[in-house]
Amino acid sequence: MRKWMLGLFVVCGLFFVSGLTVSADSGISADEQRILDALNTGISVGGKTFYLDQKDITQAENHLKQNELTASEVNQTVDSINQAKALIAAQTIDVSNINSLSDLIKALPADVKNQVRGLITSAANVLGLTISLDGVDSYSITTKQGNTAFSTGSPVKNTGTTYIYSLIVLVGLVLTAIGAFIIGRKARLA
Repeated sequence: MRKWMLGLFVVCGLFFVSGLTVSADSGISADEQRILDALNTGISVGGKTFYLDQKDITQAENHLKQNELTASEVNQTVDSINQAKALIAAQTIDVSNINSLSDLIKALPADVKNQVRGLITSAANVLGLTISLDGVDSYSITTKQGNTAFSTGSPVKNTGTTYIYSLIVLVGLVLTAIGAFIIGRKARLA
């Protein structure tokens, strides 16, 4: 009977230990951080500096947490981002009534918009992403697996919800309660 009790406590202990380990997205390497730094740096046009929306940067950060990139992929991506930013910054546009980067891009001449779109598509291809234009100002980005990584409108949130750890902890608690009941009962009988 003691071996059975000891086995029960060992199993309970294993349930608790395995229930406490949590898997998380891998971090962003120092090399991958260069992509975020390039995205966080503003574009100056006509004395004003324009920045990407924070939700766009968050989407990029989520993608980088989930995918490991090689140094070559990072270099190509950063190069495409910097070329697009330099192309936009080289434009002489009246920005007095423009207050966001998306409005600035809308104000660009059509040929410059196409060049910027080409650079962005090039960066996406390096990262294994596909850009789909859903209209004049709306687009979505999908991964190789067909999952939506970004879409204009509401942001895609990566929650990674799983209930397996909750179930393991619940089973561990039930087994602990059963073990405590048996020990208490044996103590009363002795």
